[in-house]
Amino acid sequence: MVLHTNEQWFGDRDNVTMLVEKRLKEILALAKMHQVKVLIENVGLRTTGTLLYDWEQYLELLAKFPQTGALIDLGHAHVNDWNILEVLEVLQSQIKAVHLHDNNGMADAHLPIGEGSIDWESYFGKAREVIPEAVQVLEYKDIRLSDLLKHVEMIKNKYNV
Repeated sequence: MVLHTNEQWFGDRDNVTMLVEKRLKEILALAKMHQVKVLIENVGLRTTGTLLYDWEQYLELLAKFPQTGALIDLGHAHVNDWNILEVLEVLQSQIKAVHLHDNNGMADAHLPIGEGSIDWESYFGKAREVIPEAVQVLEYKDIRLSDLLKHVEMIKNKYNV
């Protein structure tokens, strides 16, 4: 199960994070009963004022709830100026899935790989090394199936995945 800690939020940050953590504890209790793994996605964007957990705070959240895993959204990480290679190196086996899409570093555009400014060559090289078992999910916006299939072939050939 993928958990979004928040979208837009209002009020005191500390109160909001306390509420998120309270709800997360409840979700984790249910998940344990039903043998469901919970992955916490890095959500929120610095450019829209919706970022509740920056890189360090995201690490703290994962450490506080070690029974969870990480779902890293590379587009969100890029907009939030996270060092993607550091993310992979630090979290490694905690990363169970990755959302793959591109952007220009300012907006969560969900562009096809290669149409923004993420360094995909470096990403795929590091991903092969440290997260070979993670599920890689293309998360594109507004793409026809025929174009998507061509794009998948391009990714396989260009990045050897």
